[in-house]
Amino acid sequence: MTGYPGALCLYVVDVDGPVIPPSLAACHTTTVQTGRLGGGWHLYFKWSEGLQSARVVIDGTSCEFKGIGSYVVAPVSVHASGTTYTFIDEQGLSAIKDLPGALMKQLEA
Repeated sequence: MTGYPGALCLYVVDVDGPVIPPSLAACHTTTVQTGRLGGGWHLYFKWSEGLQSARVVIDGTSCEFKGIGSYVVAPVSVHASGTTYTFIDEQGLSAIKDLPGALMKQLEA
């Protein structure tokens, strides 16, 4: 589950498509390639308080911000397409970064 305060208050930006928006890619946070046909990405972030889910536009790409009460499928799970959700680097959960300021501004609006 995402968006609940605790030791790690986790949020995910869900990008449906083959390309990660450049400003998200520049965050160098934990990223999972989804099993979605046509491509997809889950970018993991942390923050100290509960934020609501929302649609956000990042670099012209509509994305889903997974906040309180949302969820994502965990890495190593298998999508209905038969493709596995996989971390794109070896850092895994240890590389989760804070929410970037530009994304925070959209969520506050």
